[in-house]
Amino acid sequence: MRYEDADSEKRTKQPLDNRDIQALRPVKPVRLVQSVVDRLMAYILANNLQPGDLLPPQRDLADSLEVSRPILRQAVVQLENDGVVFVRQGSGMYVSRVPVARSDAAQTPEHRLTSSSDHADTAFYSHESAFAVLEARMVIESEIAALAARRATPADIEEMEQSLANIQTAIREKKATVSATSRFHRSLAKAAHSSVLARILEELAQPMMIGGLRIESALPEVMGSEEANHRTIFAAIQSGDEEMARTAMREHLEKAHQWEQRVEQLRREAMKNEPDPALAN
Repeated sequence: MRYEDADSEKRTKQPLDNRDIQALRPVKPVRLVQSVVDRLMAYILANNLQPGDLLPPQRDLADSLEVSRPILRQAVVQLENDGVVFVRQGSGMYVSRVPVARSDAAQTPEHRLTSSSDHADTAFYSHESAFAVLEARMVIESEIAALAARRATPADIEEMEQSLANIQTAIREKKATVSATSRFHRSLAKAAHSSVLARILEELAQPMMIGGLRIESALPEVMGSEEANHRTIFAAIQSGDEEMARTAMREHLEKAHQWEQRVEQLRREAMKNEPDPALAN
């Protein structure tokens, strides 16, 4: 036993002073703070909040997001610095601006797209980022749909049906459907019974919603067909046909590609038609 201990010491004896401790660099909650920022942005967008609208109390937000108050405060400071919210002491936190195109029905698609032109290059309003997300979804969600067709339980089917009912309600009330459609996609991922794929899709939830709002604000006619589009996917999953489900999802996302192309075309046309400030002077 004594010899084994001696051998063990020879194998592991490395002076502490000579070790590289880079791997033990301090852990910073940056990713958690950014996740809270993303969720707060998603809340603003999903509820179509406008400048001046009051947000829930910070203690309620912290409870809903299941984060500490210091983490929430860091996220709020970041949103304040970005000009998205402002805080009035003793009054609450309010929306300052929304970094996506407005969906005011009184405006033309071109006007809606240029009304937020000062934010057009941000990550929240970018053709390139929207396309990158759609490409990732094409790979991930097509297989999620196929797995859901194979594994969905009666409870999963019921949850997807409820999501479809929520989409129908949003259309009837002439509201943006992105919150309801996002819930459908999350319930579909849940039905695939793959915790890894579900987490990956959750990472895409925020840009998915922003991309959806980008499309619906510029092409409001898209909203009317959203229930039918998602019901086609649902029917394939309900039938248990994996290939049909995979194809239905791909076709759905290919439509989104086409819509995004149209949105970008409208944006470029609107920018081209804007008066040149230099000529105005």
